[in-house]
Amino acid sequence: MTTKQLQQVLPMTEEEIAMEISILKAAVPKFQSKRPTEVEIAACRRIKNGIKQFLNALPSDQRCLFTTSGERVGSKKSQASNKAKQTRKKTRKYEQINLALEHDSPVDFVCVLDFEATCNSGGPAPRPQEIIEFPSLMLDVRSRSVISTFHHYIKPHVHPRLSDFCTELTGITQSTVDSGISLFQALVLHQEWLDNLGIVSALEKQVGVNPKKPTFLYLTCGDWDLKICLPRQLDYHNHQKVPRHFKGWINIKQAYRNVYGKKAGGMTSMLTHLGLDLEGRHHSGIDDCRNISRICARMLEDGWVPGRKLNFDKDSNVNATHLESVNPNIVNPKFANTGSICFSGGADGADILFDELATKHGHAIVHYGFRGMKSRTVFHTLAPEELQEADEPVRRASMFLRRKNPRKPYVRNLIKRNYFQVRAAERVYAVTRWNLKQGGDGLQTVEGQLGGGTGWAVAMAVILGVPEIFLYAIEKGKWYRYDYDGCRWEVVENTLVPRPEGRYAGIGSRHLGMQGEAVLRALYSQTS
Repeated sequence: MTTKQLQQVLPMTEEEIAMEISILKAAVPKFQSKRPTEVEIAACRRIKNGIKQFLNALPSDQRCLFTTSGERVGSKKSQASNKAKQTRKKTRKYEQINLALEHDSPVDFVCVLDFEATCNSGGPAPRPQEIIEFPSLMLDVRSRSVISTFHHYIKPHVHPRLSDFCTELTGITQSTVDSGISLFQALVLHQEWLDNLGIVSALEKQVGVNPKKPTFLYLTCGDWDLKICLPRQLDYHNHQKVPRHFKGWINIKQAYRNVYGKKAGGMTSMLTHLGLDLEGRHHSGIDDCRNISRICARMLEDGWVPGRKLNFDKDSNVNATHLESVNPNIVNPKFANTGSICFSGGADGADILFDELATKHGHAIVHYGFRGMKSRTVFHTLAPEELQEADEPVRRASMFLRRKNPRKPYVRNLIKRNYFQVRAAERVYAVTRWNLKQGGDGLQTVEGQLGGGTGWAVAMAVILGVPEIFLYAIEKGKWYRYDYDGCRWEVVENTLVPRPEGRYAGIGSRHLGMQGEAVLRALYSQTS
């Protein structure tokens, strides 16, 4: 907009507008690593707020005259343009995720990385938040031992003086960073370190770079290091691109949950749960790397397989940068003897509640799914050949239920997922809203009675001969147990339904309601 146009919009004189514009023109560009002054920021905000107030006061049919496209706000063309922008934004946001998802082979090494950066006590963090410690440990997956260490302190450029809080938190003094190297020198030395080890990133190997060399993936405690810290700092300094091998990583917190079925609060809580002591100083980058490596070694010992991909759906809250998955075996060796594992499907409603209650009572939890399945939780992705294994059980279940096999591939895969939920279970718990027909002393057979995915899962459990199958009919307000001798459902008292233990499957309706939720919580709370 010209000065004359601004004068028509803003309640300011021409001289005042000219002064504001002169302040903004004199501002130092961002790429010169200079933060705008408070005067410059205030001038920009005054002009922005004035224009915003002017536009909000206009009728919607006139507001389009001031848009860059000239289209009426809310028109079809405008909506299509906004949708395209959102798509491009999501594409950029998940660029590193798509790269990571192409990889599907176990890696030979994991590179444990934990940056330390400038920080303040309370209030916003410095802009940009600069890396001041760059540590990495290369962990051999097979021997579960650290084979090499990389460690350098980095001298901050934009905010060279460390705050007292930063020194107290990390133990890094001002003299340490003053004698450090630049971030760009550290990146060069880090690449040389990788080259000397003869190891190549799994993300680079997939495009044909040194295909015969051993592979590695980065491992961090959270996503901040490689998703936020490094990209933002490189972008601030002359818009540098993030090296390809930093665009995919394993989040140990998600890997930890996959292996142990327990949410990881942080590094110290994971150490405590595994019975390991904290070694060194917390928030010292190199000490944190050593402690994270010890957690990795224990997870590898307990059956974790790093480098396998997890399914990702961008409409869910699953973080696709997690390339790890549960052990491909049905039951992780860690829980083979404890017998406390719940198999479920990761859907809303009963599955999510089973997840919550099983985790609360110290049970492992494995959700089964397939690529492209929508879910709000992490699940083990079934390969296409595994899904084919369920073809025959699903065919038999369709005859048992007197239903046709769904035509849509997505729905068929949901039903096949149910087969894996009940296949390894010794006991099945199902909670459904369907009103079963009464017949004789109990309920009629399952044929034609149970609907939805719950019906398919229960039918396949019956076909597989799962020893105990319990079903709660919400509309009836009763528990039932399947009687194999009479091929019928029998009513059982609530107190006779055993608490979920051992290898059990938890399935049910997506819409439990208050009654269904209360029944499940009471089931886990009762004594054995």
